[in-house]
Amino acid sequence: MELKNVVIYSPEKKPVGDAFLYFCSEDGKDFYDSLDKFTKKYKL
Repeated sequence: MELKNVVIYSPEKKPVGDAFLYFCSEDGKDFYDSLDKFTKKYKL
């Protein structure tokens, strides 16, 4: 799993709370929704 060109965004529903930053890839994948699909360590 790889997220390319990640940017900070503000989703309508914030599943982990307001105090967190939310990241979205260029193809619209949310970082927190994709977290369980990563097989290697990740860097932002």
